[in-house]
Order: sequence, then structure tokens, then C-alpha cells
Amino acid sequence: MNKKICFIANQKKTYFFNGIARELIKAGYEIFWITVSERLKEELVAEYGADKVLVLHRHMNLNSIADFKLNEIVLSDRSLRIQKSWAYSYLKGAQVYLYDFIKNNQICTIFGEVTWAHEMLTHRMTVLMSELNCKYITPHTVRMPSGYFGFFGDEVQSELIPRPAGMEFEKIALKVVKPDYLHLNDKIVKSYYSLSQRLSRLKSFILSKEYEEGNPCMIHSKSQKLGVYLRREINRELYRFVRPRKLELSIETTDYVLYPLHKQPEASVDVMGRYYDDQYLNILNIWRGLPEGWLLLVKEHSNAIGDRSLGFYKKLTKLKDVFLVGENEDSHNLIKHAASVFTVSGTAAYEAALMGKSSFTFAKSFFNKLALCDQLTLEQLR
Repeated sequence: MNKKICFIANQKKTYFFNGIARELIKAGYEIFWITVSERLKEELVAEYGADKVLVLHRHMNLNSIADFKLNEIVLSDRSLRIQKSWAYSYLKGAQVYLYDFIKNNQICTIFGEVTWAHEMLTHRMTVLMSELNCKYITPHTVRMPSGYFGFFGDEVQSELIPRPAGMEFEKIALKVVKPDYLHLNDKIVKSYYSLSQRLSRLKSFILSKEYEEGNPCMIHSKSQKLGVYLRREINRELYRFVRPRKLELSIETTDYVLYPLHKQPEASVDVMGRYYDDQYLNILNIWRGLPEGWLLLVKEHSNAIGDRSLGFYKKLTKLKDVFLVGENEDSHNLIKHAASVFTVSGTAAYEAALMGKSSFTFAKSFFNKLALCDQLTLEQLR
């Protein structure tokens, strides 16, 4: 039995993976690591040894070994999409190092996310290069029941890996409750935009305290980085001028469909729903197919204030019978009275199906297996 396991280090989640890795070592497994951070590399090398850690820095200039659809990967990565001058050479050069590391060490399983470009590239390599005899597995929350996660084998996290035959497990009744992590996210966002945190980020930016020259997950142009931060801050301040339109009729007696906006950038849209990442276009296509007299309610995400410009909201309000709902409105109440719920890959469709409502996702999702939750095609909107 091959017991060679690799983890892809990912910022603070590295320490969670490392805790698991230490337990696996006790069980006789050999652990390897892939990282893009020199800082994390030093910590991992100190514990596991230099031969067990691969660093993928952005200054790599080697030829590709296969076609991994790099355009798709670059546009799915929130950092590389604005740093295309070196993005492709980095992804081409990383391929040989990844292949040799997996092949030479006979790694059988890699655990990681599919958020960053190097993670997507590694996943595709394990799928396309059968001679590696290696699987890429993504552990990720299943949202409901809260506190549980599943193992996904595909890049868009739509296929749960079944439990091994004979493994005992507790049967859990699914309840429509908001995941615990939403409350934690609310606290993090509130803290993120506090004056002290803003000043801390400004100091860090000026002093380049967290900067790593070779890290491809960072924005390396100070002007581009400043532009990203300023847009977010300006968008957040201008959001106070966004006025959700008041419904004159009670939602209990109104015919409407619901589209909850995703936080963006976010892997749930940029990776899992990469061909439906233009959320305005999604809304426009839903609106085009609405029956006469029906409303489309668009609810903002409580953690996404600052993601979208004032112009985005103005475009929405120009569409007849489209109503922007405030981020603090109870989403469960809106789902309860909606005729249908539409989303790219969000939990709202999962919740709607469990509440007995028809729901649709643009991207393929594991909860499409529920009877009332279908993957939507543009043809079906016509």
C-alpha cells in the first residue's frame, strides 16, 4: 500500500493540514508538501526536510509538458488575472517541477484546494497524466450540516467521493440552518473594515511587511495592489448611496424569483462557476425569461460590500421589475416565499431544495443530486 501523501500549503490553512499530517506520520504515512511561499517553505523544511518540500516561485521559465488550458486557469486566479505579463511563463515552468516531484516521490494522493492557479494546475496534471497514478482530493465544507466537510475529486467540487464500503457513520438529519461559518465571516468582515485594521493594512502596504517577491499568489505591482484596495474601499463607502427598492406588495402574495449575489472574487464563482462569473449577465438572462408581472429579487451578500461598484447596482435598478434587496434581509424568508431560486453555485439553492422549493445552479454542484435542485443551461431560460 502506497502511503506517500502530499499537501498543498495554503496560507493559514497550512497549519490545519499540518496537524493532520502529523497524525498521518504516526500511522506510518510519508508526508510531502507543495508551497508557493518562501516563508512557509522554511517552516516546513525545518520539520520535514528539504527533499519533502517543493516551492513553486513565479520566476520559472521552462516549456510546457501538456495542454492544461492555461487561459482558463489564469482567468480563474484572482491574482494572476491582473498580472498576465509573467503568469503564463510561471504556469509553464511549474509543470516540469510538479511532474518530477510527484513522479520521483511516487506520491499517491494530494490534498489541497482549487482556489489558486498552482492548485488547479496540479489537479489537472493528476487527471491528464495517468502515469503519475496520483489522485487530487479537495476537503471542503458541505455547508449543511454545519461543521461537516466532504472530499471532492473533481476540480469544480461537484462530485463527492463516497465513503469506503463497510465504514460506519452516523446518520444525520439535514436541517435548513445557516452555516456557522457565516457568523464567523460576518465578524471577520466587520473587523476587517475597522479603523485599526485599515491603518494596519496601510502600514503593512507601505513597509511591505508581508511581501514575498517570488510568491505568485501576491500582487507584485504596488500600483495594481493599491488600485485593488482603493476600489474596494471606495465601493464600500459608496454602497451607502445604494438604496434597495421597496416592495409595495407583501412577498407572501407576490410572484417572484430570487437571485442571491455571490461574494466575488471567490472560488465558488471564479473557479466552480467560471463560465458564469459575470453575475450581471446571469441576472439579465434570468430577467429576460420572466413571465409578465413577475419580479426578480436580487439580494446582496452580507460579506460582499465593497466587491461591486455603484455602477453595478445602478444597472440592476434600470431593469423593469428587478428589485435589489438589502444584505441584512432574512434570506430564508425570501427563499420560503419565492417561486424559484437561482444561483451560480451558492448555498441558497441547496437551502431552497431542502425547503421544498425549485432551485437552479448555473455551475454543476454536488447538491444538484437533490430532486428540486437542477443545473441550469441558458437554453432553459428561453
